[in-house]
Amino acid sequence: MVRAFQRTPADYISAIQLVVTASNFVIGAMIGSYIEVPINKQLTQAFPDFAYTSQLSWFLSIGLITVVALIFTNVLPKQIGFVRANEIALQFAPVMRAWIKISRPAMAVLGKITKLTARALHIAPDEKYRVTEKDIDVMLVEGTRAGSIDPIEQAMMRRSMRLSDTLICDVMVPRDAIKWIDAAWSPEEIDNFLRGSTQSNYPVSGGSLEPVLGVLRTQDYFKHRDLGAVMKPVVTAKRSDNLVTALELLRPASTRLLLIMDGGRSLAS
Repeated sequence: MVRAFQRTPADYISAIQLVVTASNFVIGAMIGSYIEVPINKQLTQAFPDFAYTSQLSWFLSIGLITVVALIFTNVLPKQIGFVRANEIALQFAPVMRAWIKISRPAMAVLGKITKLTARALHIAPDEKYRVTEKDIDVMLVEGTRAGSIDPIEQAMMRRSMRLSDTLICDVMVPRDAIKWIDAAWSPEEIDNFLRGSTQSNYPVSGGSLEPVLGVLRTQDYFKHRDLGAVMKPVVTAKRSDNLVTALELLRPASTRLLLIMDGGRSLAS
């Protein structure tokens, strides 16, 4: 039920707003007269010559009711919700579902009037940018400040949101620094090379870096000791691709080495 509210929040928000508005009216109707009369009496006794005690008492009572309603129907529930959001959502989901069904006719009328008013004022919601990256960033900061998100987790999530803004060529190893294996090397030479290096994937070429014949995984070679049998296909990308594209390219691949190609030449890995 909570996920249903998250998928279609319009009914939920309308139902909550209906409760809040009705609560304000009820508080005003039930308490207004009981507050205004004592205030008026006290003002009359304190300032017998003041000609506007009725207006002042009405103003003070309205102000007091507004503060009380704001605290108990808006500020305080939100503060409680921030602290115990999941628990409250699970407990009140059945209640809210029942209330949505009961108030659906009233919400349908209000929704129709709202749409007509928005159309008359030429107000159109932008569905494409309903939740922006900045909104998510603000929520991460607030969650970290409240203690519900660890600072390390926040840093990881913020970095993941920057993947689409980072190009592959900005983080890859340049061509001159690529370590590669020559297909003509003897098993002993390959053995010594792999044992002296720390990478897990290497491009395999014949005499020079081009053409790249395949990719060798260190663990596969030490398991089978046969270079030709364990070489994997090369996964390539363009220098204009971003890191999200790189992850998508490597997801189905059996290796974790990506080569940036430009005109048949390897620029980086």
